[in-house]
Amino acid sequence: MNPYHNYIFLNEINNEIKLKIKKIKKLSVIYFDENSTIFNEINCKIIRNFCKNIKVPFYIMNSIKKAVKYKANGTYIEANNRRVVINKYPKLKIIGSAHNNLDYYFKLKQKCMMIMLSPLFYNKKYSQHKILNTTKFRLITKDWRTSCCALGGINMNNIKKIKLIRTANIAYRSAIYP
Repeated sequence: MNPYHNYIFLNEINNEIKLKIKKIKKLSVIYFDENSTIFNEINCKIIRNFCKNIKVPFYIMNSIKKAVKYKANGTYIEANNRRVVINKYPKLKIIGSAHNNLDYYFKLKQKCMMIMLSPLFYNKKYSQHKILNTTKFRLITKDWRTSCCALGGINMNNIKKIKLIRTANIAYRSAIYP
């Protein structure tokens, strides 16, 4: 599909999504729950077992405890989560999300190994004036010491524009769901 390492956000999985995922070469799956007050253990276990079967890394959003409990490879921390993270598990990887340089410094304090910068392109969640596009993305990330990832609004129509930002990682949800 593309030369990038793909991070895919999933909250459920079906046969159509499984077929799409199996075609992707470099892949990691991040389990997120849209309703953050109730954690869906069944969907988490199904996605974890699917990842284990196809041998791809599995991450859980916003919780080191759940990442350890469900034997995930790491955790993904959202941009609005600014709590200090104490990682007692050296094998557990932490990925963070940021919207600007201020968020980036919070993610450095949280010891994130990679930081996803969003939103790169237009999507339903963000208004038109909050979009970074390729030029702003490159300006913001040019001095970053950690590896960065493009996140937000990435689909099959604009995936060719990602070559302009010179990143090895992309993260998306909309390209997988029908």
